Amino acid sequence: MRIINTVKNTKLPVLLALIGFLSVLLIIEEAFAQAVNELSSVALIETNQGVLLDNFEKDEPGTLPASWLNRDGDGIPSTYTGKDRQEYQYEIVEEDGNRFLRYIGSNAKHLNFPLRNRPNLDLTETPILRWRWRAHELPNGADERDDKLNDTAASVYIVYEMGKVLIQRVPKSVRFTWSTTVPTGKGFDKLYGNQWIFVQESGRESVGQWVTEEVDLDALYRKVFGDKVPQKPLALLILSDANSTQTSAAADYDDFELIRREEASNPFQ
Repeated sequence: MRIINTVKNTKLPVLLALIGFLSVLLIIEEAFAQAVNELSSVALIETNQGVLLDNFEKDEPGTLPASWLNRDGDGIPSTYTGKDRQEYQYEIVEEDGNRFLRYIGSNAKHLNFPLRNRPNLDLTETPILRWRWRAHELPNGADERDDKLNDTAASVYIVYEMGKVLIQRVPKSVRFTWSTTVPTGKGFDKLYGNQWIFVQESGRESVGQWVTEEVDLDALYRKVFGDKVPQKPLALLILSDANSTQTSAAADYDDFELIRREEASNPFQ
């Protein structure tokens, strides 16, 4: 009888310890979810021309940008360590007193700047997306029109509400790329019209130079989706990659902002 009691008594502390461990995990998960929610809801910095999304000046060189999430919006890559961190081949770089985001590698990992819960964001008021980028290395042989070669030195997405592909829900998006081979100005769709790709820069002519882009998100949304642009998109995403061609890519990103139409120079639409 004492043997049976001893066995039962030894199991109880193990069970209590397991319950305690799971409780700690739950607390950590809830705290992390709260951190993601708070990060996604911070008001944007207002400027004379509109609102600033990010210029990376607050981030330390060698780190990932602290205000960006993973592709699905449920993790903060700047907090990752070890192998998880190594998969993100981006880092903040400082040059001549300016900080920006650099990508060097081949892995396909998105970074996501959340927009849906920003209290002072309205695309109908500030429909022009402006940013700067600079390509250093183009993935050899890449072509965004071919899924087997779908790499790009740099690309910027605006992701909107969810659409449908057959029975699967997918996000509507407009993507702007610096292409290796597809001509500048070329536009085409994928995912049954739910994703549109527009080539802003192509080839090596401007490689090594900072290029400023302006795109009219409202005009493009009306053109490709047939309606006025939503006030709040889900997110802005960036992606550089060379995994499909098994080569490498390198590019820089900086100064993402949304501005009023009258402040723009000659936005692509």
